[in-house]
Amino acid sequence: MHVSATQAIATSSILASRDSILSEIAAGRHLTTLAFSETGSRSQFWAPISKLEESNGDYLTSASKSWVTAASHADSYVSTAQKPEATSPLESTVYFIRTSAEGVRTTSSFNGLGLRGNDSLPVSLERSL
Repeated sequence: MHVSATQAIATSSILASRDSILSEIAAGRHLTTLAFSETGSRSQFWAPISKLEESNGDYLTSASKSWVTAASHADSYVSTAQKPEATSPLESTVYFIRTSAEGVRTTSSFNGLGLRGNDSLPVSLERSL
């Protein structure tokens, strides 16, 4: 999850802080992870239910991510949502969000059999981004 999220950041051509984030990751001062699976998507992470909405030149989303590895330790998430005005869940995009952003929070604990050490938690994004 961490390597995949880092690779998504590295390949971004529009993330303004990409190089500084990658430097922080390389120095061990920034942990990023994927936040793809959503409650209600039947674990089909490639078809998000949440949508990006344009708001005053920015984009916001509300989502209930069901499984985020190292959720309470991560500094950022690489996540997905449907593009604005998408007609299908397959019309999605990947975005970067800091865990300190307003509206981002873990919603409960996770106690999966054999998975207790990975800190996988549900995450709520409430009008965030």
